[in-house]
Amino acid sequence: MRSASLIGLATLAVACGGARESAAPPWIAEAPPGPDEPRAELVVRVDLEPSATCEEALDAILYRTRGVDLARWDAGGSRCRERTLRLRWLPRRTSEDAILGVLRKNTRSVEKGPPR
Repeated sequence: MRSASLIGLATLAVACGGARESAAPPWIAEAPPGPDEPRAELVVRVDLEPSATCEEALDAILYRTRGVDLARWDAGGSRCRERTLRLRWLPRRTSEDAILGVLRKNTRSVEKGPPR
C-alpha cells in the first residue's frame, strides 16, 4: 500500500508540473533566431519612471516581449529621463506597433525617432 501511495504522488507531481509548462507563453519554447532571420531597428526617446533601476526594469519587460532581440541604451540624458533606446527586433515574430505599445504602457513618454 505504501508503494501505491508513492506512485500516486509521483504521478500527481508529474501531472502538475506538466500543467505549469503548458500555461507558459508560447514564445518561451521558441528556438533562438538564426543568423538569417531578418532583423529591424527601432530608435526611441523615452522618459522612464524614476527609480534606481529604471533602465533595468524596462530591459526586463522588453526581453520578455516576443520578438525583441536586443535593447541598447545610448549615452546622454539623465538616468531615467530623455533616454535614447535602440531596439533590434524580429519582424517575423512581432511588429513595430506592438513594441511601441509595450513602451507606451511601461514608460512616462515615448517618442519614435533618432536622438535630438
